[in-house]
Amino acid sequence: MPSGAKPAVGPLSRHVAGVLRAEAARSGMNQTTLAAAIPVSQSQMSKYLGGRRPMNLDELAGACDALGLDMAEVISEAKARADLH
Repeated sequence: MPSGAKPAVGPLSRHVAGVLRAEAARSGMNQTTLAAAIPVSQSQMSKYLGGRRPMNLDELAGACDALGLDMAEVISEAKARADLH
């Protein structure tokens, strides 16, 4: 990837974002609170949850911890949604 280029968002990243977005909504956690738990800006969290920017593993682990989710289960659910078996 060229210097300064943003990483591409693949189908798995988009579906992980969907799982996290749905769980945040279900639990009533807003983007600002979730962003603070990682920590990243609210703007960055919006890009993550909107599937416009992929999370790195540390950020995904932090978001899963904040939402009380098992990271392996989030990835498994996202793979099933994306039909990536």
